[in-house]
Amino acid sequence: MSVIETATNTVNTNTITVGAQPFGMAITSDGTRAYVTNQNSRSVSVIDTTNDDVVATIAVGSSPSGVAVTPDGTRAYITSQGYISVTDTATSTLTTTPLGVGASPSGVTISPDGTRVYITDYYGNSVSVIETATGIVTTTPLGIGAYPVGVAVTPDGTRAYITNWGSNSVSLIVIDSPTLTGHGNVTASP
Repeated sequence: MSVIETATNTVNTNTITVGAQPFGMAITSDGTRAYVTNQNSRSVSVIDTTNDDVVATIAVGSSPSGVAVTPDGTRAYITSQGYISVTDTATSTLTTTPLGVGASPSGVTISPDGTRVYITDYYGNSVSVIETATGIVTTTPLGIGAYPVGVAVTPDGTRAYITNWGSNSVSLIVIDSPTLTGHGNVTASP
């Protein structure tokens, strides 16, 4: 893994060795830790960003891809084949039994207030939502495009946007707590 010095826009000459096939990354809101999913190592590397050292490696399920950290920095959610794992960031240990969120969860993001986790299911063409207080998972087919991959929530928490790899589109989801409503797709230009 490489580090870019944003002040100078240059690549730091030191590289960080993580697991095989690093894929997804998330950084805590205070910037002190980075979490990197390693697809072929079935793990997540935890990096101390003050000295760029790997301080922990967390074993997770097959082909981990997405990772998101709660706004308060206490938990990380990691997508793996067939489920999502929850990690305690203070101890770098798994805190719950993996939660089922479709056959191929990919993208993951957390609402700005930390109360919900949104996960795209690549093969299920759906979005799952985890209520962080209860751990309850709801899966919603919303008429989104084919093979959803990425997901992002607006800063006010009222909308989610989903990138659909298979249909070359972006879906808009309106978050009417506690429900989600699909509002169509915008096709991207090639």
